[in-house]
Amino acid sequence: MKNVQGVSKASSLYARLPLHFRRMFRVGILLFANSLCLLAAFYISLNLRFDWKVPPFVTQELLRYLHWFLLTYLGTMLVFRQYRLLWRYATGRELLIQAVILLLAGGLTLLINGVFAWGASRAVLVGACLFTIGLVTANRLFARSVRSRMNYLEAVTKHPDGRKSLPVMIVGAGEATSFILTQNRRAGSQYGQMLALVDDAPEKQNMRVQNVPVMGRIKDVPALVTHEQLRPHLCAGYGRAGPHHETGGKTDPLLRL
Repeated sequence: MKNVQGVSKASSLYARLPLHFRRMFRVGILLFANSLCLLAAFYISLNLRFDWKVPPFVTQELLRYLHWFLLTYLGTMLVFRQYRLLWRYATGRELLIQAVILLLAGGLTLLINGVFAWGASRAVLVGACLFTIGLVTANRLFARSVRSRMNYLEAVTKHPDGRKSLPVMIVGAGEATSFILTQNRRAGSQYGQMLALVDDAPEKQNMRVQNVPVMGRIKDVPALVTHEQLRPHLCAGYGRAGPHHETGGKTDPLLRL
């Protein structure tokens, strides 16, 4: 229980920090984690290329330009705003986009290595690119899991009375919903456990907003209420449908934005 309380206090202190500082802190942590992934990828690729018997001159040649290769990867991910997207969505589509961006960064390292005649092994660079995709993806999924666990521990500490177990579905998956999820998390899930979202926008299907999945459209609300035992207590961004669209009047909005 002491560990749970410690996590809760740390989460509360973090939530009180200014928004821009929290964003900078998250980006810094991600840059550091991805740097470690890149170093591990180059290490594994280099040793596999030479069957774990790397000649000293090969290592020295790679180390001379390793920082440029790292900057190429990290800079490419920054340009394509990967660090901004990481904390909001984590779907297969986004992971595929991330893999394409990392492949682009790997291609840039090959191009730079050839143009400036640095002499780094092409096989090592290609292998490092592939290992980077796997390690960075694993890092993203791990961060998402840790974040979910911290939110759960915080809710358990603040509300041991069981209110956190109330299953909640939100109608709408926009900025208002993101705000509601943030406020509910900071309040220790006092509105219940956010388990699902619904939204009519085709591009939002099968996505996640702050780790809460979009499970269908507004017309699917009755089915979700019946089969998933969810109740749309919170409704944000009704759009043209209105708060009682195809729900049989079962909505009980606690917060309208």
